[in-house]
Amino acid sequence: MILNQVLYTALQALAGGRVYPDEAPQGGALPYVTYRAMGENWTHGHDRSISLIGNRMVQFDAYAETQDAAWTLADQICTTLNGLTTSTLNRAFIRERLSLPEQDTRLFRVSIDVELWGDLIA
Repeated sequence: MILNQVLYTALQALAGGRVYPDEAPQGGALPYVTYRAMGENWTHGHDRSISLIGNRMVQFDAYAETQDAAWTLADQICTTLNGLTTSTLNRAFIRERLSLPEQDTRLFRVSIDVELWGDLIA
């Protein structure tokens, strides 16, 4: 999927390259970033045709050993995505950021919901 390639390429400099689609390997080194597509919306023309351009909601999660480190990594993700454009991605809009500590693993997580606009077919 091209979207995974675009996101990985954009974020690979963060967290020592520990950027994973969907989930990180169990017991992996910290900090790390995960991301997953949560849904998509297509745009429609006046003739009811479906455009190739639409938006996709993607959730990014920044995991770290401390809350400050998780927020710092989340800030780096937002900075990287802000203004990111490629041949298939037109815009990235940060919609929400939440602190979600993981009680069972004792990790700190900041979750970021991002709306990506671009070519959903590519």
